[in-house]
Amino acid sequence: MNDVKTYSYKPKFFPTALSGAFFAVCAVIMFQTALTNDRGATLFHRLIELGPQDATILYWFLFVCSVGFVLTALLAVHKSLTSDDCISLTEAELIIPGIILSPQEVRIRLSDIEAINDEKIGRQRMLSLWVGAKKRRLVAALFENKKTYEEFIDTLTTSVQKDRLKNNTRQV
Repeated sequence: MNDVKTYSYKPKFFPTALSGAFFAVCAVIMFQTALTNDRGATLFHRLIELGPQDATILYWFLFVCSVGFVLTALLAVHKSLTSDDCISLTEAELIIPGIILSPQEVRIRLSDIEAINDEKIGRQRMLSLWVGAKKRRLVAALFENKKTYEEFIDTLTTSVQKDRLKNNTRQV
């Protein structure tokens, strides 16, 4: 039996475009502030005080960071509109599509998965897969919806357990 289950796994258009727009506004503000700055800056309730030259350097740095986030958001928006990336789960392996900054797909044998943990960091949920000494994370927000994410966890856990029984190895 060569049953392959697929789950859509790509950035969502609206939140990605909105974050790109936010950082574009930040970039414009930081650019204008850096060009016209003639004052210092005080950070963290007077814990750090910068002179005019250091404050200008900080504003240029924030401008560059904002532009970087805008470019990343543009790549993610492009991927959300043009890609049909899916996570594939076969009887023997999990195939994870590449991401924006690391485009090569990752293939993990189910027998190599040592642990599966559904984690929550802040408001973000992610699935951590322990494969040898490496920890791979799958972000819940890139799945089609919460129900699909939870279905994937159940299916993956069941598939790994079946693989363990078939190969007489430890349980997840």
